[in-house]
Amino acid sequence: MNDVQNLVRQRVLQWQKAAPELDKIRDEEIRNANTQKAMRFFQGSVLEELKRTPASLTSGLAEQQRYFRKLRS
Repeated sequence: MNDVQNLVRQRVLQWQKAAPELDKIRDEEIRNANTQKAMRFFQGSVLEELKRTPASLTSGLAEQQRYFRKLRS
């Protein structure tokens, strides 16, 4: 096994070891989240951004499909 493969294997093992603790932290943060406060913040952020950049008249789906078509060819 070369050095790069060994390093990758070590990183995978580190993340596997850390995953349960990170899951506990994430779950605790979700339980303690103030959803109403977050929604007010995001609503305000969106409204402020709309003042500077008006909403698009399209969803962007056609542009996304064109981009994907280019990637396929």
